[in-house]
Amino acid sequence: MSVKEQLEQAKANFIAKVPAEAQVEIFRHIKEQLQSGIVFGLN
Repeated sequence: MSVKEQLEQAKANFIAKVPAEAQVEIFRHIKEQLQSGIVFGLN
């Protein structure tokens, strides 16, 4: 199984198991990190 397939499976499992309210918060934090440049070491 490729890394991409493993990540897709992990995301599907996360969505299936984690309550929607928590998903919203987690994905919001991920989006903020991506937009800030922190994940790319730009800060």
